[in-house]
Amino acid sequence: MKSYIRVKVSEGGKPIHFKERTPFEVVVGGKYYFSFGCRKVRWGTVTGIDGNRVDIDYSGGSLSLFRDELGRDPIEAIQNEVT
Repeated sequence: MKSYIRVKVSEGGKPIHFKERTPFEVVVGGKYYFSFGCRKVRWGTVTGIDGNRVDIDYSGGSLSLFRDELGRDPIEAIQNEVT
C-alpha cells in the first residue's frame, strides 16, 4: 500500500511562499498531511510539539517539520509544501 495519496491540483492548490503561510493550531495525536512536491501528499500523526517544530509519525518513519508545513487537508498540504 502506498504511503501517499496523489492529489489532482486545482488553481487553489499551488504551493505558496513560506512567508505567506498561516500556521494553525496543531494537537498531539491529530492527523495532518504534508507534501514534498510532485503532488504526492502523505499523512501522519503528530507525536510531539516543540515551539514551531512538530514531530510526526507516518508509514515511512518519523519526521520533524515546521508547523506551517502541515495541512489539515491534502490541498492545504500542497500549498504548504515542505521547503
